[in-house]
Amino acid sequence: MRNQIFDVSLRQIHYFLSVAETGSITQAAERLYIAQPVLSKKMMALEEEIGLPLFDRDGRTVQLTQTGVYLYGRWKKLLEDYERDLAEAGRMQRFLMNHFSIGCFPVLNTGAFLYPFLEKLTDRFPELDIKVKRQNPALLLEDIQSRELDMAFIMETDMPDGQDFFEVKEVSRCPLVAAVHEGNPLSGKETISYSDLDGQDLLFCLPEKSPQKHSGIHQLCVEHQVEAASVRYVNSDVTTVVQVSMGHGITLGPKLFYPEYTPKVKLIPVRAESLRIMAVWDKRNIPEVKELICNLLR
Repeated sequence: MRNQIFDVSLRQIHYFLSVAETGSITQAAERLYIAQPVLSKKMMALEEEIGLPLFDRDGRTVQLTQTGVYLYGRWKKLLEDYERDLAEAGRMQRFLMNHFSIGCFPVLNTGAFLYPFLEKLTDRFPELDIKVKRQNPALLLEDIQSRELDMAFIMETDMPDGQDFFEVKEVSRCPLVAAVHEGNPLSGKETISYSDLDGQDLLFCLPEKSPQKHSGIHQLCVEHQVEAASVRYVNSDVTTVVQVSMGHGITLGPKLFYPEYTPKVKLIPVRAESLRIMAVWDKRNIPEVKELICNLLR
């Protein structure tokens, strides 16, 4: 091997990774939107430049050599680090330019956690350009990791199990309530226990809308050995309340999720049960942002 610095570009590495992942020059070319002969020549030029075989070619398919497998792992991490560094540089520039982005799960009442935080933030930085984004918690976590958000507020039941990417801090608690039709015998109770839910028809959002939250709340019922007559999923928290108002079942959720008054529906606390609201941010945030968040949450 020549003792020199190789002339290998990030674009060539990107092309190599695409070929390795598809196992085909033709499919990789389609993915990359370039002509197949052009990509084939670029891969041969890459092998010639580094003086090592990267592929075993067999007709229309290609397989990585042992060297290719090794470089695939190293170069994939290289590009991921490169993209992350660029995102971090952009995020740092936004911070220096007085931009701060906050995510929040869709909820009717944020007075217990979001507005107190915004008040502290604006008092400290009156000129700060603050943006608040409300969306599905799973997407909020993705936006934190991609640096589109500096932080977010989510329910504890939205946090994925075994995560090691985020730092979290409890900022508030929200009572867990059951939304019950006024004609249901349970509507006369001051509080509801899990055993009261036995034999009831339970309503939840579709799991794919917020898998962590609903599996978490549903898991509470499982842990307390609730024997429901049926469990049905609908498309949103609003729909669950509408279904309750029509007498089609009972739903459980954080009190913040429901309006104070809905015709024919009573919100009854689930005895001694509350859910934590968490502030979440990426462990890889620049120190200035992490320090700011921690100071404001005290």
